[in-house]
Amino acid sequence: MKIIIGYLFLISCIIVIFLQGVHPAWSGHLITDLFFYRERSLGNFTHNEYQPGALVFFSFLGNFDGNQTLDNFRINLFLVNTALLLLTAFLIYKMTRWENLIIFGLVVFFAGPIILYRFETLVLLLTISSIYYFNKGSPAVSGIFLALATMVKVYPIIYLPYYIITLYKRRQIKNLFSHLFVFIATAFGFLAF
Repeated sequence: MKIIIGYLFLISCIIVIFLQGVHPAWSGHLITDLFFYRERSLGNFTHNEYQPGALVFFSFLGNFDGNQTLDNFRINLFLVNTALLLLTAFLIYKMTRWENLIIFGLVVFFAGPIILYRFETLVLLLTISSIYYFNKGSPAVSGIFLALATMVKVYPIIYLPYYIITLYKRRQIKNLFSHLFVFIATAFGFLAF
């Protein structure tokens, strides 16, 4: 019952920020970057400043339903970001207590509608997945998720030194090298793809 309350609160926050996002006072500002995301989804990489993982994400969104209009791209982005937020909430629930779903809902609410119109939710899910598997004692799986998150945005790499230091202090040298190897192999494999 408690998890249902947490999810209902999160879904309510998502609905409120969605309604803010379609309001004319906000929508003009939010739609600006979508034009560039959609262009990248169509394969226009001229003057590209996005990471390879972001380009794959944009391509997925642009070809999600076969219709490549800007409005459909916006709807696809909203639906995928909502699903990513719900999956992130599930991982937060698995790692902590149900009350943190309320806190996560507040974070989403205070982030505002911009969170539904950017691709940070993908990075958030991949980074939280990395932390989840690291805490579960699966450094190789954690390394995969951290590498994927880093392929979308650079900043998740800040967790790599933490993982290395933590595994070294725990004297888990085999896991340390496993994490590093999988991280590097995934990153280079993704770049080669």
